[in-house]
Amino acid sequence: MSLTVISKSEPELVQYLKTIDKSYRIDPIDLPVWVAGSADWEIMEHETRNLILGGMLSKVVARAKHVPYFRDNPDWEYVRPDDIDRLSDLHWLPVMAKDDIPGTAVTGFRAVVNSNPGMLVHENLDELIRRQEKANPDYATILVQHGGQKIFRYGSGGTQGQSTTTILTYIDMHAEELALARCLTSNGLNKGNNGRILCLYNDTHKGGFQLKQAAQIMGMEFHSRAELMDWLKQKPKYSNAVSKLEVNEQLTSQQFEDYSAVVRAGIRDFITEYGIEVIESVQPPPEFLSSNAKGGNLAFMKIYEEGPSSFRNVKEIFLTGFPVDKKTCETLMTYDPTYETLMSRVSTTAGSTEAMAWGTTKNILGDVNDLKSAHFPTVALVARYSGYCVPNLSTLSPGTEGLVFLTALSRAGSVYINLFTGDFATKTQAGLSGVHRYQTTNIAGSCALDALAL
Repeated sequence: MSLTVISKSEPELVQYLKTIDKSYRIDPIDLPVWVAGSADWEIMEHETRNLILGGMLSKVVARAKHVPYFRDNPDWEYVRPDDIDRLSDLHWLPVMAKDDIPGTAVTGFRAVVNSNPGMLVHENLDELIRRQEKANPDYATILVQHGGQKIFRYGSGGTQGQSTTTILTYIDMHAEELALARCLTSNGLNKGNNGRILCLYNDTHKGGFQLKQAAQIMGMEFHSRAELMDWLKQKPKYSNAVSKLEVNEQLTSQQFEDYSAVVRAGIRDFITEYGIEVIESVQPPPEFLSSNAKGGNLAFMKIYEEGPSSFRNVKEIFLTGFPVDKKTCETLMTYDPTYETLMSRVSTTAGSTEAMAWGTTKNILGDVNDLKSAHFPTVALVARYSGYCVPNLSTLSPGTEGLVFLTALSRAGSVYINLFTGDFATKTQAGLSGVHRYQTTNIAGSCALDALAL
């Protein structure tokens, strides 16, 4: 559904939500997925959005009472959903974290959830799926678009090097894909200006799959990593190198680098042959590459710097998984007279297996890592953690830096409320800006690692 603003004060999305409940006490489970793709989230009045999302949050907390992790957690025993009126009420809700937070009373859920991923899922997931399908009359089409698979399970990396599992329904997935498409469109990706995408993420991982789905939503031609690898294997000058790296034989460091260089050359040939205009990839910081010699052979800048002339037609570079470092931006956004290349735009979107997408590049010609809030279906709270026996999140004034905590609102699967990410950001009236994403050299099991290596 395409939405337009019908008045300066009240976008159509607001009017639609009022027809459901004028007080905005709406369970997002019962909303059609197109709501997640509406650009009206960015233009509605701040206090109205606060009330709408607060009403949704109260319903999410009510449902959490039927999720084992929350139901059996003493920190949540006295949380009353009816006391939640605004999104800002997130400040007094307990904090979640994968691992213990030193110096606080927060106990990580990694061990518990790894032994039983269902601990974060509603005790009657089938009923929630039926409600999602009732809200989306075209659910059968959405199901086909997701390969007929109703439940998805994805692992997510972490600083402990041990993946945790997130469970999502196909409707959860589609809502996130619509939100991701909205973010990518905001970043400058669109069919009219740049139609052909090469994605180096593997679509067997959540990030790669959702980038593929987002491209279809935007009507853009999408070339997957799997398609790229099949193409390389059919080319005699590249097939042996791909095979050697895929088999993961005991290669010397020199052999590994030689085969990797051949594969990178093949990727550049693919970019040229198919007239690729958008590349979705990963560029880790130098400290990651220095400590993971065999874990970054497909890092974007390695591919680019060995043959800039292959990128003459590339208009957009979308880099995620890590903060985009300043040197990368300066290189890609500077005109190179030798190769007649100009990377006019570099952008990123913040998201994870647990919560996609919660922020995207604010100014596509400015600081790539300066993100704006996506608002829905994932919300990001910027706060500071205080207290020990009675921990709480302190309210910050706009312009103050704090930690980022994520809440997935439109989710029938794994529930995350005030999930600690380790990222820093500056609070603004509309959400957050200036995100400094947590840098770690241990990203075992993550989409980013899979996109970086072969």
